[in-house]
Amino acid sequence: MGWSLYLDCNNPRGNSGLTYSNACSLCSDDRLSYLACPSYAINPQVGFSEITALAGLGLYLVVGVIGTGLTAQFYHHFEIRVAKPYKGMVTNGLAWTHLVLMNVGVAAASILMIYAGYLGDIAISEKEAGGFGMTIEDTSQQILNMFTVPVSTLLLVTVVGAAAGGAGFIINQFQRREVKTQYRGGKRIA
Repeated sequence: MGWSLYLDCNNPRGNSGLTYSNACSLCSDDRLSYLACPSYAINPQVGFSEITALAGLGLYLVVGVIGTGLTAQFYHHFEIRVAKPYKGMVTNGLAWTHLVLMNVGVAAASILMIYAGYLGDIAISEKEAGGFGMTIEDTSQQILNMFTVPVSTLLLVTVVGAAAGGAGFIINQFQRREVKTQYRGGKRIA
């Protein structure tokens, strides 16, 4: 990764692709400002759409994989260790709603984000390399903006699923159940 050690507001052409207004907005008082900026901050074409794709992958890994594993631990804890199994239509329905909506929502949102990053990367690539040769602004407005509503809708589905699971946890915790004591060999086992 390349680094630029300074931004010269008086010489905007020497600022690795920044326009004069962008370069000077980073400088405090129109003088030479010594900053250590990564190359993706100076030239936003590098890594612009890859960040979208990586965010989708990160969303899937964190919420999809780790979140599902943590959810499995919660269900195991309630049903086995606390001995409060999910019985009844309400708690069972909320548990299934949690599992289905959360997994479908996060997987679909992740796939869309990864695909949006892929399309955005093709769009800003040069025509000689098989891309569309679009600018960042055109790519953002014409390609990436159309993914905003579907991705946010799928993330809302994920949140609804997680909220249903939380409601199921709370209902299951406070439900009254008959306690049946079992004895084996004169000793209480449950």
